[in-house]
Amino acid sequence: YGGIHPPTDDATGRIVGESIGVESVNMARSYFNSSFLPVTLTYFEALNNQCKNNIMWSTSDEKNIVGYEVWKSNDGVNYTSKIATVSAFGKRNSIENYSITDYNISTQNFYELIEIDLDGKQTILAHTSIKGSNCDENNLSENGFSIYPIPANEDITIQYIAKQEEEGTIKIIDVLGNIVSRKNAVFNTHNTTATIDINTLPTGNYFVQMTTEDGVVYSAKMTKN
Repeated sequence: YGGIHPPTDDATGRIVGESIGVESVNMARSYFNSSFLPVTLTYFEALNNQCKNNIMWSTSDEKNIVGYEVWKSNDGVNYTSKIATVSAFGKRNSIENYSITDYNISTQNFYELIEIDLDGKQTILAHTSIKGSNCDENNLSENGFSIYPIPANEDITIQYIAKQEEEGTIKIIDVLGNIVSRKNAVFNTHNTTATIDINTLPTGNYFVQMTTEDGVVYSAKMTKN
C-alpha cells in the first residue's frame, strides 16, 4: 500500500490502547513525579456513597507545602474540573488524613491529587477512579445508612433500614486500603442494625463500607480511640 495501511491493520492496536491506555498514562505520571517530593502519600482512594463519592487520602512527612487540589476527569486523561482545594497540616513525622466529598458524580469518575509547594510549584501525586451508582435521593432518606458512635472504643454499630429483607457485606478499611474486618449482616424493617467488635483495632481512622445485594455501596468515616 505504499506505506499507507488499511484501517483493519491497526484494529488490534486500537483495542489494546483503549483497554490499557488510561492506566498506563496514570502510572507513568505517578512514576516520574514521585522522586524528591516534599510529602509522602500513603493512601488515595474514592468510595461511593450512593449519590456522592468520598475522596480520601493520607500523607506523612509534609515539608514546605501549602495544600492539595483534587481534580476530576470523565476520561481518565484530561483533568479539567477542580472540585476542591484543601490546606495542608504541614506537620513532619506524623500521619495526616484528608477527605472531601464529590456530590456531582457520573457513571465513571476519575480523580487526580495534586500537591502545592510554598513556591507555587504543583506536582501530581496520584490518581484513582470509581464507578458511580444509581442515585435515588428518596432512597437515601428511607435507608438512613449511618454508623455510631463516633469516635468508637469497643464496637461500632451500622444502621440500615431496608424495605425488605436484604443482606449486606460490611467491611472496615484502614487508611492504607487494607480490609481489617468483614461481616455479613441481614437487614429488614425490624432488624435495622449490626454491630462489629473493634476492640483489637489500633487507634486511628478507618472507613466503614457496606455493599448491598443490589451492589449499592455506602461508606462512612470512623475513628477508633
